[in-house]
Amino acid sequence: MQTTETEPSGLHSTRGGVNLPLVCFLVLIFVAACGFWTIYEPFGRDQGIHATIAYALRNGYPTYREVYNVKPPLTTGVYYLSEALFGHSEGSIRWLDLLVVAITCCCLARLLALLRFGRSAVLLSPLVFVAHYYSLDFWTRAQTDGWAAFLCVFSLFWMVMGWRRRQWHWFFLSGCALGLAFAMKYTVAGLGLTIFLPLLVRDDPVHFTFGGFATFIAGGLAALGVIVAVLVASGSLIPFLEIQQFVYGYTTLWRLPWWELAHKILIPLQSAPFTSLVIAASVSLLLYRLVRGSRRLTDWLFAIWSGTALLSYWVQAKGFSYQLLPFLLAASASTALTWEFFSGFVTLRFNRDALTRITAALAVSIGVQPLEQSVPAAVSLLYHRKPNLPAMHFQSAGFSTQRNAQAARRLAGLITRNDTLFVWGYETLLYYLSDRPPMYRYPYSWPFVVSYYDERYTDDLLRRLKGNPPDVFVVEYDDAAPWVTGELRDSRQMLGEFPGLKSFLMASYVKADEVEGFEIWRRKR
Repeated sequence: MQTTETEPSGLHSTRGGVNLPLVCFLVLIFVAACGFWTIYEPFGRDQGIHATIAYALRNGYPTYREVYNVKPPLTTGVYYLSEALFGHSEGSIRWLDLLVVAITCCCLARLLALLRFGRSAVLLSPLVFVAHYYSLDFWTRAQTDGWAAFLCVFSLFWMVMGWRRRQWHWFFLSGCALGLAFAMKYTVAGLGLTIFLPLLVRDDPVHFTFGGFATFIAGGLAALGVIVAVLVASGSLIPFLEIQQFVYGYTTLWRLPWWELAHKILIPLQSAPFTSLVIAASVSLLLYRLVRGSRRLTDWLFAIWSGTALLSYWVQAKGFSYQLLPFLLAASASTALTWEFFSGFVTLRFNRDALTRITAALAVSIGVQPLEQSVPAAVSLLYHRKPNLPAMHFQSAGFSTQRNAQAARRLAGLITRNDTLFVWGYETLLYYLSDRPPMYRYPYSWPFVVSYYDERYTDDLLRRLKGNPPDVFVVEYDDAAPWVTGELRDSRQMLGEFPGLKSFLMASYVKADEVEGFEIWRRKR
């Protein structure tokens, strides 16, 4: 096939006349069918923390300076955007997540088309990811690692556009996307290695240029520069840097051994067995091609993408399922190799009409697992106006969605609109559901209860509480999370480690009520 100067072979128009508008339409329908019910899911602990911090920012409390936050800045930005677009509710972040998944999967289809994959690969690979994503539990979706992974898709898409059209502004956009992903999750930075990919495929007329490399770096620095400027303008840069230095201790606090990390890779894959088999076959095929000395751009692109995503998971060393989302997305994209091989086999022995029919059948097979959750949710929504979801009854060590919802209802019946609130515990959800931003900088007890705490925040907290005593003081118990604190005691037990704080509570407050997991204290009049 002949090529032009601006469209190197290996990257020009796709085989088989891929109809991208139709593919994107089908992907959007599939995302809506598989994920519509997630907008009714409650917060997990992580979502509650991030939503509360964003809610405080919307009410004039700058993140880091006035509201303690351990995450990079763009996490708060995403929640801020969700509330601005979809209002103050637990469903707002789910709405935004649903929208971003749909747009990202369309971008993934476009990326695969640029890489010359055929119709079945361009359609089915995004469906593999969607099927997996909406087969995971509510805690794993709408997570920082996922959004960072989505931004990586855009970074790669614009990078390939830069190679294809040899226009530097695409590299700038690619760098911006990766810079934003870094501001969401530091560990995805390794994906930047893909800028050197042309050096590994010398027989492909895609060439590495220092101009493209410099523009890519400039894009990343520009995105980070804007974020730093916002932090400086709000007076939050120094508090942000101090918190990141403190959080560094968390990275070495509790690390799984390598064999447990390897085993936990299987957990999210078990959620959708059919697509897991396709992913396993695709990874095996990719490794086989690399061992055979492949010089294909696509093979190395998928290898670096998947490898750096696995590295992100490995570096965090906690084994949480959501930390595998970058790899799950990269591996889903890699299934294009399997679909390509399968398409060639079918068209060689049959015809393109047969391929179309088989592709449709495969799309239905991919959708079976997530639709097993969507159909009951749709029936429940039809008859009860609100689906009865497993997440609403979720309970694990130190966390319960039912307990949190019950506490929020009880608290709403005990406090007035003008009452101020302080929560000593993990469930920042109480702030969010009672429409009260955290006023005392520390919305959760985490920095105080980690095993390596060095007393740096104690005086500041006491000063803030005594300077403007909250009307209601909530103490949470049975919320121990040793995998992120290194401490087996819950927040109520840890209160004894802070005599000044406990004395302040006992001297100024009287216990007004108790609901499972929470003590509610009111200030003495």
